[in-house]
Amino acid sequence: MTQKPLIWQTYEYSYRQKTADWYWTVWIVVISLGAISIIYGNILLAGVLVVGTFALSVFAGRAPQLLRYEINERGIIIGNTMYPYSTLESFGIDRYAPEMPKLIVKSKKKMMSFIIIPLDTIHEETVRKYLGYYLIEADHEEPLSQKIMEYLGF
Repeated sequence: MTQKPLIWQTYEYSYRQKTADWYWTVWIVVISLGAISIIYGNILLAGVLVVGTFALSVFAGRAPQLLRYEINERGIIIGNTMYPYSTLESFGIDRYAPEMPKLIVKSKKKMMSFIIIPLDTIHEETVRKYLGYYLIEADHEEPLSQKIMEYLGF
């Protein structure tokens, strides 16, 4: 069955401006945890915390990219990355997400078990009907780690 691909553009995530207080809070917590780990003799953990927080701080200041999303007969394309249907297990649509509906695709890969796609400018029923030909629809919830990152402003 030949179908016309679904193509839309939206930002990869909702951006919230971080204040100086946000950065101060993050660094105070990390320095406290690092001091505690040094007191207990775990210098490696302190180093990992500082390096990880530096990377987090750089990422937090980055504005989201405007990405092109495409669902076609071969798979799902996000930006320049193709996810063939053979690597995907099932999909679900979270229509009650706080900002906008999200397509949640479960991958067969262990390291990237869920792919979250914002459905900003495309109707969710159109996506559901299109993907229904290629993948099983299942109830998927957004992973807790994703919810925590959104709560923290990522």
